[in-house]
Amino acid sequence: MIRRRTDRGQAVVVAVLAMPVILGMVGLALDVGYLRATKRQMQTAADSAAIAGALALNDAPPDYNQLATNAAGADGFTNGISGIAVAVNSPPTIAAPAGPCVTQPTSCVEVIITQSKPVLFAAILGAGSFTVAARAVAWGEANAKGCVYLLGPTGTDISAVGSNRISATCGIYVDSNSDPGVALTGANTVNSAFFGVVGGTPSEIGANSVNPPAITGIPPVPDPLANLPIPPISTPCSGGSTWPNITGSGLVVTIPSGSCYNVNIIGTGNTVTFSPGSFGNVSITGSLNIVTFGAGQYGSIQMSGANTTTFYPGQYASIVDTGSNAEIFNAGTYVIAGPGGLTLTGASGSVGNGVTFYIGPNAGSVSYTGANGSNFSAPTTGPYAGILFFQSPANTHTATFTGANGLIAGTLYFPRAPVTMTGANGITSNYVILVAYSLAMTGANTWTFNNNYTVLPGGSPIHTAALVE
Repeated sequence: MIRRRTDRGQAVVVAVLAMPVILGMVGLALDVGYLRATKRQMQTAADSAAIAGALALNDAPPDYNQLATNAAGADGFTNGISGIAVAVNSPPTIAAPAGPCVTQPTSCVEVIITQSKPVLFAAILGAGSFTVAARAVAWGEANAKGCVYLLGPTGTDISAVGSNRISATCGIYVDSNSDPGVALTGANTVNSAFFGVVGGTPSEIGANSVNPPAITGIPPVPDPLANLPIPPISTPCSGGSTWPNITGSGLVVTIPSGSCYNVNIIGTGNTVTFSPGSFGNVSITGSLNIVTFGAGQYGSIQMSGANTTTFYPGQYASIVDTGSNAEIFNAGTYVIAGPGGLTLTGASGSVGNGVTFYIGPNAGSVSYTGANGSNFSAPTTGPYAGILFFQSPANTHTATFTGANGLIAGTLYFPRAPVTMTGANGITSNYVILVAYSLAMTGANTWTFNNNYTVLPGGSPIHTAALVE
């Protein structure tokens, strides 16, 4: 075939005319890749922001909008800068088709990030900019993965001497940055779903077993219950007179309220009932007495002998049992406000279902010696759902658990106080959570930390955030 010069000229003209289209297509491909990269970065920022906002729903007061916006900015998408818009909503503006945000919409945070991005090459085809958007939704009431939190920033957060056993179907977090922050001596066993330590590798002397091995160098975990509401503490009554000593046998006595009586129960087999109200100090030194403390405010309750005492919620300067009394605690919150603290022997099988013991900032220590018949459980609803012991962060008195503690279901919250276990404790139930400054175990103790929260409608009292969309 004979090519003419005019054909070659036409090819050049076609190539020249097609060049803008070719460059535009190449540019469009480059721009699409650029926009996709921006979309991925934006989605990461939206995810982080939604989680931060959902976590903040548990703050008091909740500041989910600002914290979510700050999180997006930390990932490079600052609201109001370079055409970026960060919208934070709770409940989400777009209804979820299923999942927790359908039944608990106010427990969810939606973050929508948009930005108009100029394109470089596709502008040849007349496209000046594209709007990129990313959306994420997080639920703030997911069960936390941990159930043991030791918050001491230095020193030994876990010390076990003997043949102790910690078994956790959830995570253990140790905040101590010391080396070591965990010291095991003897034949101790630690089994968990996760074992994280801020500091160095645990010290092991003897035939200890840790499974899985501790992961060191994790970031410190903040107090997961720092936002629990503080119960009010009122001023106790003063200047009361002493009710005539109850020294007989088989008496039936009702103590009226209103005069802040101090009461001494010395007899045997009496039935004594305190009317709801305010009272002073009460001493029980007899035996086989049946004593009921109506709801209200009391001074120090001192008990010895072998009696049966029934308590109703209220404020008590202290409750101290040095005998073998059987204590029955009705459901509710018990505020321990005085230096005597809370001492329960449980020798006759103390019980309290649906109870929370708040140990105030000026209260003494908690000492609990259980028995196989003992049974304590936290409330299942309300502000203290899942909280059994709650010691003020301002109270650093050591909490001591001794003996066979029976069944305990709830959270043991001692954020600034050491917890010690001596003897042969055996604590287990559907769920047990420990949040304390440190834990020291001596002897042959067994703590089983389960995370079956089916009895709690709101799940674990320690919540985290989880992405749902």
